[in-house]
Formats: sequence, C-alpha cells, structure tokens
Amino acid sequence: AYSNPMVCVHSNFRCILVLDEKKVSLADPPLLNRFEKQNMSINDTLTDDMKELVNELSKWVEQISSINTEDGISKSGFNEHDMFVGFDKEETLQSLVIYNSGKFGSENKESILSRCKELLIGIATSDGIVRSNRSILAYTNSGEAQEWYNFYFRQKRDDLNTYIQSLLENYDVTESSGYIENAENKKQGFQIIVNTFSNINTDITSCLSNNQTFLVGVG
Repeated sequence: AYSNPMVCVHSNFRCILVLDEKKVSLADPPLLNRFEKQNMSINDTLTDDMKELVNELSKWVEQISSINTEDGISKSGFNEHDMFVGFDKEETLQSLVIYNSGKFGSENKESILSRCKELLIGIATSDGIVRSNRSILAYTNSGEAQEWYNFYFRQKRDDLNTYIQSLLENYDVTESSGYIENAENKKQGFQIIVNTFSNINTDITSCLSNNQTFLVGVG
C-alpha cells in the first residue's frame, strides 16, 4: 500500500462526503471532481404534514414580527430576523418542527405548533416582543399576541442571576415547563444557551453572586 497508491476495495464500498453548500467553493477541486454531487436541504427530510406545520409557523412568525399598517403591508423594515435571535429561514422552523414532531407525534399538530411558538418566543428580543403589540398578529388575533407578550415577560429575564434562580426554583416541574429537554434524566442538568447584549468583559461571577457556581472559560 505504501509503494502503490492504487488500493483494491470491495465492489460494494461507498464513500459519501457531506459538505455545507456554502463551503463547497473552499474544498479541493480534484476531490470534488471524483464524486457525484447531490444537493440536499433540511426541507427534503420533511413529511407533508411537517411542511404544512412549517408553512403555518412561517405565517405566524411573519405576522408577529411585522408592524401592522392600514393597508396590511408592513413598511417599518422590521422582520423575523429583528425579533428572533439567530433566525434562519432555511433551518429554524424546519428544525423546530422535526424536533417537536418526535416528542409529540406528528398527528398532534396543535401541541407541536404551540411548543414551536413557545421556543421561538424563548429566543425573541424584548424590543421585538414590545413591537408585537402593534404587529399584524395583534391586529388579526389580539388575544394570542397579548398571550405571548405576557408569557415572555412572566419569565425571569431581568438579569442572569434571577434567571438561574428561577430555573432552580422550578426544578421539580421541568417536565411540564420544558426547561430540561431530557427531563427523564435530570442528572444531565439544565441545557440552556443565554443570548445577551452584555459586554464580553462583563464579570459573570458578580452576576451570579447569590448562587454557588463553577465557571469554565472557553475560547
């Protein structure tokens, strides 16, 4: 094998490379030339029922993030990217539907939609939630818009210490509240990501002064 680069392989041997389409241009051209190319997106993995749910969520996201006007067309420039942190039209809603379909079963559409909306509100910005009171959703369904507004501000979002404390206080009801996604194994603890506009040099220890914590710096 060291003297001859040509190595015999079984006739049933298959080699599959999975590449991000955005990074294909950076790959080695000779390598790419030896493979048959197939383009695959997350939408290809969706069932018809899932696609229907994604479409419904997409309409809801557009309505709650767009400011209502007299002609029903938002001219403010605000959209889902301004309201939901890290929102990606090609992946966010599809990923939520796939994940929650596995938890609730594809036939339970209302539960899936409700949980997807709840998780989206979890990554919403406070200014986006405030604007939602004047959104298209608030005009067409004021009750639902107010419900999500209240849901957002009932959560402990004043500071990191308050948020962590609320998680600990609600530890026994995590299965219903969704704070721990793997509630059947609580030893895994809380699996959360906190999005913040705080300065990178913020002293996290001082923010968690009332909680016993162990911090690990990465990067």
